[in-house]
Amino acid sequence: MEIRFIIVTITGSLMIIYAIYCMSLGGTHIKGKGWVSKQEAPKSYFFNQALYFILGLSLIFGKYIR
Repeated sequence: MEIRFIIVTITGSLMIIYAIYCMSLGGTHIKGKGWVSKQEAPKSYFFNQALYFILGLSLIFGKYIR
């Protein structure tokens, strides 16, 4: 059970790190289009940022919520 907790925590941390990376460059990756800036696809950018942060935080703190 400890190994699962470590893997889930690392995965959540990587998702948040990727969200911060995308935020610092001002863009995101969209399937079929590749890397696009926040100005080119603002809805996709904000959706992806919210998704990365919410999933990352839920993976990290999910064990404590139960």
